[in-house]
Amino acid sequence: MNLNAALHQIQKDIIFKTLSADFFFHPLYMRAFSMLHELTRGEQREYQYRRLEHLLRYAHQAIPYWSELIGKDLIRGNTFDIKNFERLPILTSEALITHNADLIVRNIKRYEFRTWTSSGSTGIPKKITGNKVYCQKMAASEEYFVNFLGGDFRTYGYMTPNFHLKDIVTLIPKPLSVEALQKWLRDKNISTAQGPLNRLLLLAEDIEAGKIQFKPKFVVSGSEFLTLENKKYLERVFQCPVYNKYGCTEAGVLGLECPLRGGFHITPVNCYVEIVDDNAHPVSGGAQGKVVVTCFNNRLMPLIRYDIGDTGRWIDGECACGLNTPRLFFEGRKLDYVKFTDGRKFSALGIMRGIDNKFANIIAKQQIIQESLSKIVLKFIPGREYKPIHEKLIRDFIYAKFRGFPEIFVEVVVVSSLDNLKNGKHVVFESHVKESVA
Repeated sequence: MNLNAALHQIQKDIIFKTLSADFFFHPLYMRAFSMLHELTRGEQREYQYRRLEHLLRYAHQAIPYWSELIGKDLIRGNTFDIKNFERLPILTSEALITHNADLIVRNIKRYEFRTWTSSGSTGIPKKITGNKVYCQKMAASEEYFVNFLGGDFRTYGYMTPNFHLKDIVTLIPKPLSVEALQKWLRDKNISTAQGPLNRLLLLAEDIEAGKIQFKPKFVVSGSEFLTLENKKYLERVFQCPVYNKYGCTEAGVLGLECPLRGGFHITPVNCYVEIVDDNAHPVSGGAQGKVVVTCFNNRLMPLIRYDIGDTGRWIDGECACGLNTPRLFFEGRKLDYVKFTDGRKFSALGIMRGIDNKFANIIAKQQIIQESLSKIVLKFIPGREYKPIHEKLIRDFIYAKFRGFPEIFVEVVVVSSLDNLKNGKHVVFESHVKESVA
């Protein structure tokens, strides 16, 4: 090994150990975070395999649930075998709820910890336990992306009550008045913002009405499906780019929409992401499958091969934006599929994306409800260019999408509003068809 190679290996070891440490020192961690993204894909994968091996050894020793499932062949010796790892059963949402206590470290009361709950938009809410270091590392992922997009994390406002992040990030409080919010934005010098789509839309409406003055460098939308119409509206009002964030409450930030809109860049630092088939085997060649995540940093409740309820596919090739990370195309939630009498399924988000592209400015907000195997209903709030003829055109467009599938009746309904969940999230697809019939 020559001198340059030896120095590079030392640099890699420092990066790996810094990112794997059980403590958080911000300047050092952020430097290592950035440097890992500069390594080759092969070196990034080497880092992930080392994190996986370390995590499995720890989980086998400290977590009751994983002590039963992680076999000796997976943690014996010094060579990590990814094929053995891929034989581990998938951790489902149902298992996360049923075995919640056994998924937490033994003697949890010895640790300082926090608990938070998912919104329940994909089923039953799930309780997550973690410590401050885990939350700090989650926030560091967002900080990296904010820096990459040209923002300052100190003036990056979160429009969501993430109480487990309350002492790490700048939270935009739910205002009592637009005057209070205007003063807060000015006093905190907020220059970029992130939040659930519903809160961003409310802020945009206040800006458009002249009630609030706010011109951010960019805005990040999360938690909900961002339609093309909503993206165009937000970019017009905010007068800046609007990006989509990819992640979930259980696993934190997984990635960010490419600045060139080329899918989601998945960071390799905090998680190992797989796309698997129904038999839990990784797919290849850009095939669609379930998104499964292993989280490295939550030592109090490590999630290993956790099915986050999404479907997607990998995007091949290098990206022109400059981020040297894998890219994922989000196909939709596992529950977001229209089902047919012969057992086949069609992505509800695929329908909505098509409607977005063909009927831009016609639809402001939409929702698909599958009432039965023989009927779906598309409800939509009309956009500024809507005309009554568009109802038939939209219905014909959906029928064309379903060509070759069993017959299904499509009803298109214009509404003045659409119901949200209690947390404000908009439900884009709702199915009344039981899973067992699909």
